[in-house]
Amino acid sequence: MFLYIALLFLFVLGLIFGSFLNACIYRLPRDKSPLSGRSRCPYCDKVIPWYDNIPLFSFILLGGRCRHCGERISGRYFIVELVSAVIVAGCGWWWLYRCSPDWFNFLLAVFFILISLAITLIDIDFSIIPNQLHYLLIVTGLAAGFFTPHPLNLGIGGQYRPEQFYWALGGLFAGGGLFLILAIISAFIYGKTALGMGDVKLIAGYGAWLGPSGVLLTIILGSIIGAVIGTAIVKSKGKSLKEQIPFGPFLCFAGVVSYIFGPWIINWYLGLALSGL
Repeated sequence: MFLYIALLFLFVLGLIFGSFLNACIYRLPRDKSPLSGRSRCPYCDKVIPWYDNIPLFSFILLGGRCRHCGERISGRYFIVELVSAVIVAGCGWWWLYRCSPDWFNFLLAVFFILISLAITLIDIDFSIIPNQLHYLLIVTGLAAGFFTPHPLNLGIGGQYRPEQFYWALGGLFAGGGLFLILAIISAFIYGKTALGMGDVKLIAGYGAWLGPSGVLLTIILGSIIGAVIGTAIVKSKGKSLKEQIPFGPFLCFAGVVSYIFGPWIINWYLGLALSGL
């Protein structure tokens, strides 16, 4: 019974995080602070009262419309809140129940996945990633590498050592440096860069979180997923393959997969490679 109560609490906490995440997704690309000012209707600009801003429930009770002007509110607000709640409850179930209670890594996982979700949706909407999220990802990744074992640091074996920070720093330079070189080469050969600086900073941030092996796995997975889904999207819309599609969402998805399943994927691949020798 205690487990269900705890998961319910984490689910509600995730709804609150999701509501704040919606504010970040809407305001940051518009150069507005998500920490100041009341929420407003994007159509009539009326302040949304607190009882119309309760995650999930207000959207359902109002039928997905603004109380003041009656305009339909995007269902994505509802989805982001629900997904955030599932993420927080799922991380709690894994890191606090299935594994030995580890609050610090639970908080790290929640932060990493939610910020990846915010970056994904902003990049889809605006084809940009705000620098605030880049720098936050980089700084927190380096800090996490300094204070806690890296989830993909297979060489250290989960012990708290100063090398953890160097592992994070190495991932930052490995990921960011590789993408920067590719951006420069593509600009030199094709006259325009195939990678924006936003992607360079994003992969540098993921490198700080995941280390060299994790960021390499993220690049490989992101490239494969991007090639498959990107080709399907442009063909379904009848557009040229040269049509620009944001690479950030694919990197974000691959980064989350690497963060959660990276050790198993890398160990599986290494075992497969060694068995073939």
